[in-house]
Amino acid sequence: MVTTEATPREQTADVNGVHVRVGPWRDGGLAASVYPLAGGRGPSWVSDDPEAVALARAVIAEQRGEEVLADYLDDNPQPDTCGERAASLLRQHVTPPRVHTRTWPGSGTATVTDMANAGKRGKTCRVLRFNGWGAGAARPGTPEDRCGGFCQGVCHWLDGISLHTDFDALRAELLARLAAYTAGDPEAARVYGIVVRDEQIRGVDAPAVPLTAGVPGAWSAGADETGVTIRDLDDVNEWMEITPSRQSGSEAYRRAAKVWARVRTAKTRLEASAILRAAGCKLHGYCGRD
Repeated sequence: MVTTEATPREQTADVNGVHVRVGPWRDGGLAASVYPLAGGRGPSWVSDDPEAVALARAVIAEQRGEEVLADYLDDNPQPDTCGERAASLLRQHVTPPRVHTRTWPGSGTATVTDMANAGKRGKTCRVLRFNGWGAGAARPGTPEDRCGGFCQGVCHWLDGISLHTDFDALRAELLARLAAYTAGDPEAARVYGIVVRDEQIRGVDAPAVPLTAGVPGAWSAGADETGVTIRDLDDVNEWMEITPSRQSGSEAYRRAAKVWARVRTAKTRLEASAILRAAGCKLHGYCGRD
């Protein structure tokens, strides 16, 4: 968390990708406002309710009020603002993700990782691997098409689940979906076999928790086990910087994680890029429209 006090009455803090502010408002009063530093949709959520101001101040003062503020945002929605997204990010700050999902809809495959022991040496993480079938150019109505459609549906379902879902509950739901599909379409299930396997990986090999930063409408940055990405959101040519092949994604993530608190406080894309390059992250820039 980075906390600043611009004036005696204005306080701000960046908490896990969410900017929280308390400052002057209409008629000489105070108001609280929040917005995601990256990926937010809509303008800031703003309220001059004394309870909202008190909750925001508690977060800024690092009094562990993130989840309470998130509940307040959910209970007091403001249409067309980014309050819902901010609430989700605030909760993630106090409750680390329980699962990590990765899907490949084109091939109808996916993995789900139990993150309970992620990053811990000497520990293991459970992995549920779903090996399905990609329908490709199959003719509509054929067993191949039906199987591919089911597998893509599983991928889309996994893409939309909460990262705080219980691993065992998710596993049971996936097996139930597969059993229902197999019973309803035995021909497609027999010809295009779907395999669900339980595996284990080392805790240190678990997927990395994604990092986010940026300024809404200006630039965004992210890092995960595949590498670092920086996007200029206000450039007609869609300028981007990514981790090149000469550096592994895991190495780029490891270096970025060490300085990510500084990246979150960066005002511009160039400043964020400079911080990451100084930390040893290799970056290759190009125009997204090329």
